[in-house]
Amino acid sequence: MKLTHVLPVVLACTASSPSWAAISEFSSGMTTPETISLAPAGFGTYGGQYLTPDFITHDIWAIPSGGGAPTSLTKVPANYMLNGTFLPDGYGTYGGQFLVTGYQSTAAPLPDTGGKRLATIWAVSGTGNTHIAFQLPYDAYGADSLFYSALTAPAGFGTVGGKLLALGRGYPVTTGVNQDMAIWAFDSNGTATKFAGGLPGAWAGAFAPAGFGNVGGELLVTDSVNGNIYAIDSDGNFSLFATVPLLSGQLGLRQLAFAPAGSFGDLSGDLFVSVAASTVGGGTVGSVAVLDGTGQMIEELKTGTALAKFDPRGIYFPGNDQILIADASDPIQLAARLDFGIRAAIPEPHSLALLALGMAALVTRRRKMYSITRAGSFTTGA
Repeated sequence: MKLTHVLPVVLACTASSPSWAAISEFSSGMTTPETISLAPAGFGTYGGQYLTPDFITHDIWAIPSGGGAPTSLTKVPANYMLNGTFLPDGYGTYGGQFLVTGYQSTAAPLPDTGGKRLATIWAVSGTGNTHIAFQLPYDAYGADSLFYSALTAPAGFGTVGGKLLALGRGYPVTTGVNQDMAIWAFDSNGTATKFAGGLPGAWAGAFAPAGFGNVGGELLVTDSVNGNIYAIDSDGNFSLFATVPLLSGQLGLRQLAFAPAGSFGDLSGDLFVSVAASTVGGGTVGSVAVLDGTGQMIEELKTGTALAKFDPRGIYFPGNDQILIADASDPIQLAARLDFGIRAAIPEPHSLALLALGMAALVTRRRKMYSITRAGSFTTGA
């Protein structure tokens, strides 16, 4: 399933040829933004704005819907704050609030393992009030645990349908060794049960839409130390879905999201995955890979187009063939469908002459170039 590692050559001879001029800075002033979430109407004065947690500063940044300078909604007393998501309305005490994942440091080492971290999810209200909403008890996971991300399972997804799922890691209390990557399900009362354990990796997750290859309806999760994506069924069983080929300087996968129907041209419905180029931000050679239902990488956005450096994290589709990308090297980027291209194999020597002829034909061909404004309107020119 793994693709051959080849040089990144972007072909300009397809209908999806990139114009590259569309990539622009949507918002700056943050340090290491992670996920991007649209606040629902009624979320205090921040309804309709984009929220992103900052891994380094622990701010929850609010970004105007049209872009521009962010404002800090609040600072969360979290460590390793990596993911944000909205809890559905009516889900216990914290329904409708913004959740961020990480761990809480304890004042002193806990028994058995001697660790000082408990996997924790904080809830942030529209007024900036912050509370611990969900936390693994010490005897459930160990004394050195943390959550990387959280999301809500759709209704009907086995015994955890409609529940909050938290992806993380820790060490069994009984041994203090043998790190376990796992997924926990929290009910509305905050009670946790293990849904899937022993995973090779579990950084971020997204549910595949129906009809997405053989994994439609399953939970797809990324591995942050390689290019693997795993599929998890409603019984908690997992299997390898795809492997994104990593280029030199890329560390592993981070966030993932499906382009909603009609939101991103011919790539609508496909899976977008951010490939990190650093652990804590500032990387330069990251990319966003696009995979189809067979697990094959079909296109990507990477350094060398209009981006001198790129270290992507969160992904959000606002519509109009646009994509917002949290970039830990240059906070929030706004790109378009036309900015994605194909990583093609190196042409054989006997094919170079044909390739040159094709490129010459493209140069002489009169075609329209597209640009996109921050407000989302398109303009065309000869």
